[in-house]
Amino acid sequence: DNMQGAGRVTFGGSGSGSNQFSGPRQIAIDPQGRILIADSGNNRIVRIDDMLGTNWTVCMGETVCTSSGDTFSDPEGVAVDDEGNIYVADTGHRRIVKMSDMCGNGWETFGSSGTGLNQFSFPYSITVIPKL
Repeated sequence: DNMQGAGRVTFGGSGSGSNQFSGPRQIAIDPQGRILIADSGNNRIVRIDDMLGTNWTVCMGETVCTSSGDTFSDPEGVAVDDEGNIYVADTGHRRIVKMSDMCGNGWETFGSSGTGLNQFSFPYSITVIPKL
């Protein structure tokens, strides 16, 4: 009976190492079926192939993954489009980040701190609508 938790699978523990999270906020599934997690407290995005943590891949946190040296600050949201581009609600930097892969290639930012046009106070979540 699913109401009793039958078939429930959990993954991860508390911390900053492999298979550990500190404040995981939002998840997304990419076109290949991999799971992306906004690991807010560790200032990183994590990608795993399955609920066993296969192919644990990190962008930021202990590894700065962009050639510019830019980083995330308290990323709360993550989404992936049909082409595999990754979008992050980079809450601490008050912006949206788009990158083409987990290496930070194609890194683009949108927005800044404020309440005016193209500005954010604290973007917490992000959703990408699939193309029809």
